[in-house]
Amino acid sequence: MALRAAAAAPLLVGLLSLCPAPLAGAGAGAAGAFELRQPQGQVSVSVGQTLTLHCTVSGDAVAGPVRWLKPSGGRNRTIYDQKGSFPRVTRAANGSNTDFTIRIRDARPDDAGTYYCVKLQADAEERVYCSGPGTAVHVREGAPFPSAAVAATVLSVLLLGFCVALCVYRRMRGGGSAGSPSTHVPDAETSAPAGQRPGAADADLHYADLQHLPAAPRRAPGPGTAGSEYASIRVAAR
Repeated sequence: MALRAAAAAPLLVGLLSLCPAPLAGAGAGAAGAFELRQPQGQVSVSVGQTLTLHCTVSGDAVAGPVRWLKPSGGRNRTIYDQKGSFPRVTRAANGSNTDFTIRIRDARPDDAGTYYCVKLQADAEERVYCSGPGTAVHVREGAPFPSAAVAATVLSVLLLGFCVALCVYRRMRGGGSAGSPSTHVPDAETSAPAGQRPGAADADLHYADLQHLPAAPRRAPGPGTAGSEYASIRVAAR
């Protein structure tokens, strides 16, 4: 009777009844002995990630639901019940009578605290029949991966370093080829002797031609003159 009274004690904040011990002479793994396992002592999760809390039961127990409770503000808040709607909480094995593991998606800072998996008695007061030792949850404010701004900064630095390395590489290749011998074909103007280079006045000269002139009437040559059979034509380029 004393054991039953202790097991059926009212639910208290932060002080939940553990599972009743098996009967004398029966081992902890004896058939029919009820056992509730909540193996996680501590769990750490980042904001936005999914929090998984494990709880399984085995053996026979009194009729009653299994719930997840969290002491908060002087009372126990129901995190998950087999009845009701909990938008962020889902069962890992939906419909199972032995696996009551839950997942809480989109973790938030106020999700930090201690969670208890409890077996309740189906009576008017819903007293605790069995409780797990509790799982302390820590929520990290920082995300596990760099933010978009940090990632963009790192990418910009890497791109700048690549550009600098490429410029240095091209300069080194250009400097190496500058010392090697190269073939230079001089143009007609620069290769001509200094005395034969056309001046600025002759820059528009395209060609000059010499032709025979038609025969002119013969005249008596004057004293001191001589006849010529050729003429020079100078044409300026347009």
